Amino acid sequence: MDPDLPPQQYVSARHVLRLMGESGRRRVMELSAPQILVLAVVAGAFITAGALFSLLLALGVGAPGPKSSWRGSGSRPGSSS
Repeated sequence: MDPDLPPQQYVSARHVLRLMGESGRRRVMELSAPQILVLAVVAGAFITAGALFSLLLALGVGAPGPKSSWRGSGSRPGSSS
């Protein structure tokens, strides 16, 4: 056990949620509307990509794309580039 670490303690969920809310409120107040809009669009893009990949996995769709892209990249054995 590391002597520099504080002892373990119980932190209630109510306390954690209150701190998370305060932190989120401070962050939103510091960001401008365009910054928040950009963050929202990026978050939506990540959620959409995750849903798409999940759907493709569930349907069992094969993806030869990455293999094909490496084949056409020009990095063949013995090439000087």
